[in-house]
Amino acid sequence: MKLILSKFDLSKKIITIYSIPNQNLSDEIQENLRKIYDEFKDIRIEERFYDYESYLSYIFQIKSAWYPETNETLLLTLYLEEHENTHLFKSLLKKCVSKLKNISNLSKILYLNTPHADPEAFRIFGKVIQLLTNCFFDANELHATYNLGLAEILILGNKGGGKTSIVDYLIHHRPISQSAPTLTPQIYNLIYENIDFRVLDVCCDSHIKRVFEEHPLEPGKLPQAIVYVVDSSLKSEKLGSSINDFKNWLLYLFRLYGKSVFETIPILVLFNKTDLNPTFSEKEHRKWYSFDKAVLKLKYGEVSALTGKGLDENFSWLIKELKITQKY
Repeated sequence: MKLILSKFDLSKKIITIYSIPNQNLSDEIQENLRKIYDEFKDIRIEERFYDYESYLSYIFQIKSAWYPETNETLLLTLYLEEHENTHLFKSLLKKCVSKLKNISNLSKILYLNTPHADPEAFRIFGKVIQLLTNCFFDANELHATYNLGLAEILILGNKGGGKTSIVDYLIHHRPISQSAPTLTPQIYNLIYENIDFRVLDVCCDSHIKRVFEEHPLEPGKLPQAIVYVVDSSLKSEKLGSSINDFKNWLLYLFRLYGKSVFETIPILVLFNKTDLNPTFSEKEHRKWYSFDKAVLKLKYGEVSALTGKGLDENFSWLIKELKITQKY
């Protein structure tokens, strides 16, 4: 984890004012900060959050101490090396920015190494360091609070049905545009309701063969829960193929691990994209996507990866049902 206060100069360079830990920033981090500044420049919003992968940035402006008619643009960034759940830290960063903006003549710390520097600038810089240090340790404490347990979930479903979009929405609490379908197994870290999830997103049985057959199912190992995403906009032949895929997936898992294992593992079937199907009937879909060859902890839910509808309700059920491997 890193906390970085930076500014952007006219030569398009990232100027690091202070970072915790106080180390040189990698070229990759600096390039990603530049991308955030470029987005700010394009839309010209004075103050807002930016979520970018594992970066949570709050961009804001302050009046220049020497030229009050002009503004300086600053960026407070929290970089999370392990988790992408940046939304958990938004209130903490916003509170820190508010305190920074309340420091009189804050912009003087931007010119400590120039002829504009004066003794007051170093006093102000000391206040900034203290605020950033407190924010950094508060973020670490919050991160530890949410890192209470580990649960590993397998997410399956139709290609293009919205599996990755659902995970992205749960991570960022907003829709994230998808440029391409999932072609290789993807593993996501997701902190949700104090549970640290590792989500395995696969699109076909070759994915699961590559990953699962090397890691036999044991108590506390993959999968502790299964989420199956149905593209509810499908019709005719594609609908029939989707139903067959669902049943074939369950048969495959039963053969791989034994049917009795799935008497305790919760399975959540999510009907996504219902807004694209005016004739959608949850009753009919429940009937089509049913499986009577095992006693299952099975729940159906209607969701939207675009608006987030139904996601909290259904994943809250999943948390109550799955077995958590406690970290010691």
